[in-house]
Amino acid sequence: MFLDFGKRWQTLRSVEYGDREALVTLDLDFSDIRAYPPEDYQGIIVFRLALQSITTLIRSTTRIIALLDQEPLIGHLWIVEDHQVRIREGSQGGTRVR
Repeated sequence: MFLDFGKRWQTLRSVEYGDREALVTLDLDFSDIRAYPPEDYQGIIVFRLALQSITTLIRSTTRIIALLDQEPLIGHLWIVEDHQVRIREGSQGGTRVR
C-alpha cells in the first residue's frame, strides 16, 4: 500500500507516541525545531554524517546507545555528527555537545 508523505508521517507520529519510541532519521529536515519542536516528541535523533555507510551508522548508533543512560531523550533533539552529538533541549532551551 502506498501512502503520501503526509499520511505516512501521521502514522509514524501515532506509532511514536503510542509506543513511546524516538524518531531516528537521516532526514535533516527533522533538525528544524520550528517545524518539529522537540518538546512535542518522545525524542528526535538525526544522523548528520559525512559518510552514511552501514559501518558509520553502526558506530554512531553504538555511541548514542551509551549516551541514553547519561542524557535525556524525551523532548530533546539529538544531532549525531561524526565526532560529536549535539543535544538541543526543546525549542527554547540551549544546546550542549557530547
